[in-house]
Amino acid sequence: MTSAVCATAGARVTDPDLRLTAYVFERMFGEAPDGLRHVPGALTLLGGGEGHALTVGLRWGVTVALAPGPTDLRSMNHHSDRYTDAQGEPPDWAAPALRALTAHKVAGARMVVNRELPLETGLLNGGETYCVVSQALHDLHGTEAAADCDPTSRLGHLTALHARPGQALLLRGDAVERLPCDLAKAGLRLLVMDLGIDRTLPVVHSRLLALTAAAALRAGDLGAFGALLSAGHVRGEFAFDLALDTACGAGALGGLAIGRCVVALAPVRAVPQIRKSVQTMLHGLGERPPRFLTAVPSGPRA
Repeated sequence: MTSAVCATAGARVTDPDLRLTAYVFERMFGEAPDGLRHVPGALTLLGGGEGHALTVGLRWGVTVALAPGPTDLRSMNHHSDRYTDAQGEPPDWAAPALRALTAHKVAGARMVVNRELPLETGLLNGGETYCVVSQALHDLHGTEAAADCDPTSRLGHLTALHARPGQALLLRGDAVERLPCDLAKAGLRLLVMDLGIDRTLPVVHSRLLALTAAAALRAGDLGAFGALLSAGHVRGEFAFDLALDTACGAGALGGLAIGRCVVALAPVRAVPQIRKSVQTMLHGLGERPPRFLTAVPSGPRA
């Protein structure tokens, strides 16, 4: 249980996002949480089918603050939402937390869930929430999960559990191989571009692409890695194709659509020009202007 940040009652918490989640818990429930956990988000770059995927951890993941009690779940991302035992079908954001409670055979908990990426990005799949709640329940009760997460969120769970700074993960079933991917040292970034368009593109579930990209990372060939990302892009949606082509024309080494975003591998020095060019080319095409995040492979925040 070493891949998540944990703070229990009485511990000094310095990370501002964790402090904020603990503060919201105290405001909602009238006392400090007994447990506080954070896990990184998961970005599935290639694969996802046939049991193979290449992923990296993102700094922005999921934080949970909780304490024993009857089931009462609150979300920092859906301020009007609340789920208790008295309600019926849970909302999507609460379902992974409830699965974790069931897997640990814990009757209930008071909980605040903070998903640190906007829902509109389509990047968090629920596996991160299951992972962080499962680890927090282990801290409090010493229990182990008696069941895995939902198969559709397995990649998010495994990535949240094993992600480390400067590394990518090759997932083969439940086997995890860590690969060198120190983009910060190489002067590169993953530029995540939320285009402001409410569509999710299909992905290429290619075992071969994931394995070939893993070989490029082992060899330290980040140029080839960028080209392989582009090979995984499904063309056919004008705005997504335009954003990727514009990014590559402005200096990106490659990229692809993931969720509702386009993710490009780019030199740090090219990021400002890529942002400016994409904003100009996509003006008026989305429901709102594009938003940008720059990332490197990350692990748990301390």
